[in-house]
Amino acid sequence: MGPFRKAIYFTAAYIAAMAIGMSIMHFGFGYSYEMPEMTRVLWAVEVALTGIAIAAVLSLGGFARNGFGPIRWKQTFWILPLLLIAVIGTVQVLVAAIAGGLSASQWGLLGVIGLTTALVGFSEEVMFRGALLHAALKRFGVKTAMVLSAAAFSSLHAVNVLGGLAPSAMVVQLVLTFVVGLLLAPIALRIGNLWPLIIWHALWDFALVAGSALGVQTPLAGLALPIELVLIAILWWQTRAIPLPSDAGHAG
Repeated sequence: MGPFRKAIYFTAAYIAAMAIGMSIMHFGFGYSYEMPEMTRVLWAVEVALTGIAIAAVLSLGGFARNGFGPIRWKQTFWILPLLLIAVIGTVQVLVAAIAGGLSASQWGLLGVIGLTTALVGFSEEVMFRGALLHAALKRFGVKTAMVLSAAAFSSLHAVNVLGGLAPSAMVVQLVLTFVVGLLLAPIALRIGNLWPLIIWHALWDFALVAGSALGVQTPLAGLALPIELVLIAILWWQTRAIPLPSDAGHAG
């Protein structure tokens, strides 16, 4: 079996596992997708998804060949604007938590949210910008591979309707996550290592979910989309500058 087909099977298993997890969370435990308490169930789902993502990478040649090579530090510039927004949002949440005199139960929920979002950041980056993107590069050109990675990442979020997310909100989420995928794929290839993206992803999700739990507004989050669109325009204009693995497909 070729690496791309193998990556597709692992991606399908990942999405199917998320669909099952969302269904159990919503129909079995009564939580809805937009409730921070959903993480009381989803952390266990994310452990399973992390296992799938790691298995995918190991079956495709290991971590070094799938997004965990040497970091090109100068290229981390491309993720810094979004990372700064995520860090500020996370600090806002933590300051509010410390100043708010939270109960033991609230601190417990905050801890579960932190664990869940850390696992989300790791597993989704490893699966979609690690295993799938690098397998696609072996078969297709860089642009096609990046679009496939973004489309698969977006399609993952369709299963959120099984967790109680309204279909209209799901459609919006599909568009937004596709945009994010179009940005993160070239950044991942430029940096050569997924850890900066994993850190951003985890902090971003934590700021949003924990902020919702504590009623903390993160106004800078509104800047993310226009920043993403500008960076996408620049990065996709300069795709020839993206360093590729020696076994990547032809350009295009």
